[in-house]
Amino acid sequence: MSKATVHKEIVKEDGLPAWVKWGLFPVMIGGFGWAFFAVSQSQFAAPASFLFNTPTQEVEAAYCMVVAEEIHPNLVPPGSYISEARNFWMERLRKIAGPTMGEALLKARVQLTRDIEQVTKPNPKREWLEFTVSECSHKATSYGMRFREFQ
Repeated sequence: MSKATVHKEIVKEDGLPAWVKWGLFPVMIGGFGWAFFAVSQSQFAAPASFLFNTPTQEVEAAYCMVVAEEIHPNLVPPGSYISEARNFWMERLRKIAGPTMGEALLKARVQLTRDIEQVTKPNPKREWLEFTVSECSHKATSYGMRFREFQ
């Protein structure tokens, strides 16, 4: 068998010469590494946003806390899902708003009232509160909250 025949057989079996495979492999690994680094530096390229078009973190926390209070305005058992949500948003609001907590709560209540007025379903308050408590809970989990109900 001549060298040309052996080379043709190798190319037929694999499709690509070895130097191409070994040359492409480091390039592909480098490309994946660069892409991973670029995405991790951009924090997945997602802009910061707050629920329900609230203008700041403080108002978002206050909005979700007010929703947790309004969905069950009466006493809720300690350790229940709504109690956990209320406590989480209250602590978050205290931590980020500090002395301006009252102002954030006022803005949140005004915005919640406006949002409820825009709902066109038969029981707008209940419909909106059920939707928002779910959205707020999902947002809370993105902030690190672990609800016992979700586990």
